[in-house]
Amino acid sequence: MGLSRIIKDVNYAGSVVEVGILGPEAAAPKQPHEGRKPSPATMVEIGGYQEFGTATIPARSFIGAWFDENESANLAFARDLAAKRIGGKLDYRRSLELMGVKAQGGIQKRIARGIEPPLKAETIKRKGSSKPLIDTGQLRSSITYRVVTGGT
Repeated sequence: MGLSRIIKDVNYAGSVVEVGILGPEAAAPKQPHEGRKPSPATMVEIGGYQEFGTATIPARSFIGAWFDENESANLAFARDLAAKRIGGKLDYRRSLELMGVKAQGGIQKRIARGIEPPLKAETIKRKGSSKPLIDTGQLRSSITYRVVTGGT
């Protein structure tokens, strides 16, 4: 039983977990708020504008900052998953999926909490909300993960 588990795990050697705005959501245009014209920007473009900033939008890191803020907790989580894999309680693919779920949920919670810097008064008036990165909820719901298998 142990050998078959090891062979199965070898198939995932070099695999990674990608987290962000992935798949069809990345290329989808942002849905406009009621009464506003549609934006030609895709969700991945809007995510990039927010994550890194532009000439007119300050950076509001929701992905990189989450990883930075949770580095030690994420390392402890990965160590725990590795110990469970070694102990035969968890397979490699499932451990990668659990890391993806943790990151996806953490990033979505970070967006929901609100991210500095605060919005300008005119933006708050236009949106009807003072919470950055939350307009229609489309950006937050676009955050997902996928396991990309490396194989050997």
